Amino acid sequence: MSNVTACKQRIEALRQSALSPLGDKRAKVEQGLLEVETLEPEQNNSIDFSAGLQDEIDHVLSRTAEDLPDKLCAIDNAQNEINTFKTELGIERDPTMPNVLFNFLFFAALTGCESILNASFFATAHLTGSPVDALTLAGLIAFTNVTVSATFGFFVLRYSSYGKNAIDPSDYGLNRSLAKVGLTLFVIIAALFHLEIGLVRSQESLVVTHSVDSYLAIFNVPEAIFLILTGSCLSLLSFVKARTAFSDPIPGYSALYRALEQAVEDKEDLREEATEQIEVLIEDCLDEFESRKKADDKAREAYNSAVLDVKALISDLENHLYQSQTRLYQNAQTLVSKFKLTPDEIADLNLEIVCRFDSLLSVDVPQAFPPPKEAKLPNTLRITKAKAVKALDALFASNKEETL
Repeated sequence: MSNVTACKQRIEALRQSALSPLGDKRAKVEQGLLEVETLEPEQNNSIDFSAGLQDEIDHVLSRTAEDLPDKLCAIDNAQNEINTFKTELGIERDPTMPNVLFNFLFFAALTGCESILNASFFATAHLTGSPVDALTLAGLIAFTNVTVSATFGFFVLRYSSYGKNAIDPSDYGLNRSLAKVGLTLFVIIAALFHLEIGLVRSQESLVVTHSVDSYLAIFNVPEAIFLILTGSCLSLLSFVKARTAFSDPIPGYSALYRALEQAVEDKEDLREEATEQIEVLIEDCLDEFESRKKADDKAREAYNSAVLDVKALISDLENHLYQSQTRLYQNAQTLVSKFKLTPDEIADLNLEIVCRFDSLLSVDVPQAFPPPKEAKLPNTLRITKAKAVKALDALFASNKEETL
């Protein structure tokens, strides 16, 4: 075997020994490139997250435009009923809308005051076994007095002058006549009720006798007279207060205005519902955009991380490759000297080519995705929402002018 052949074999053995670890590193680089390829995110710049949004908003506006005339018609009808009612009854004022809760508390206070007052007189007359029993009995009497008086006041007193200023007062004469009957009935019931309370106190017994002398005896007991007077005053106060405690003194007037307020509220509810639906559509679109953006950011970060890992593997391969090339070239020079080859034989060895592994670096290095530009969709959605709300305002304004 010639020296040249022996030298070539030795150099080739050294080359294969150097290629083995480099091949492993090259395999890691290729594996990293495959991972990068699988993680490469899609480009979603062309995706229109607001596609169909305007159609849905237009649908909300069109449905609102269809429902709005009915709401406005209800308002007109309620207003016309009020105008007709005012004209027929000769009313020139708006209805009074009392604070019902306050008036309930007022009647409760009356009941409480009368209960305490009656209980003190019943207790001194030993009509009950204990102060609690006296207060219970007095409370029942006071509750009956206030409730019956207020009921008569609300259903009778309000009709006492009903329709006097009407175009034709005679149309409401029956109501006023029935009110007079009710007023007479109330006076009789109240008088009998308070006389009975006076008898109980004057006879100091819950079981009383009814006679002329027993009724005259009431005036000999100051406490009985006081109970009759205070009870009558509270009864009269409840009777008069109930006329305006729960609605306007003119029967039916408050109900008409409540119907008008309800019609106006229904129209505003329609507006609020349409506005809310538009806001929900905008928010859903924005949520979809944000969700996709977060997914894209996460995919881009994973991809860029894999790209950095591949570049690190390539850099490690380059370092080991250059070291292996240098070491192989030095060992080849040593073998050439050892085998004492001639310059021509050395030239035939092509050491500059044999000792290079450039093919292992023939890799297309992937590039990381840069951070995305600020998305314009949120601004677009804000503009879309503003236009939709403006269109909604214009819709209600135009219909309002038509009704006027």
